[in-house]
Amino acid sequence: MISVGVVGASGYTGGEVLRILLRHPQAQIAQATSESNAGHYVYAVHPNLRKQTPLKFTTIGELKPCDVLFLCLPHGSAMRRIGQLESIATTIIDLSADFRLRCPDDYPTWYGHPHDAPQYLERFRVRDSRVAPQGHRLGALHHGRRLPCHGVYSGADAALQTRRLGKR
Repeated sequence: MISVGVVGASGYTGGEVLRILLRHPQAQIAQATSESNAGHYVYAVHPNLRKQTPLKFTTIGELKPCDVLFLCLPHGSAMRRIGQLESIATTIIDLSADFRLRCPDDYPTWYGHPHDAPQYLERFRVRDSRVAPQGHRLGALHHGRRLPCHGVYSGADAALQTRRLGKR
């Protein structure tokens, strides 16, 4: 089983990742964070997950090491927290726009502010030229890599491909 953590699990993207992974035969969701809902059951925020998981939200500070960590944080939050989160998991999949662009000089143009952690941009780059920008596959990653995704649909695709990590 692949141990998974979902940071920012109380939002729409986090809820979709939870929904998909709860049905994945090789994924075990070990933790789901929400700063404002810590201690509450996941299904209290996502009623569609009632009777599917007894999981309760935790805070980011309570995260334990896992195999894969999905970052489902609001724009700007992942880049501010990546230093705190990078040691939690071997593979980190960011579903925000924080690590989407390769060049830090592009962030003011597209997002209206500079990147807070430009030293991490190179780590969140898909290195396999056969991978299309909107259709990332975890198989394109090497051990210990970071993956930027372009929204919930490609994030869901990445979640479904998680089983490939277990075969390495």
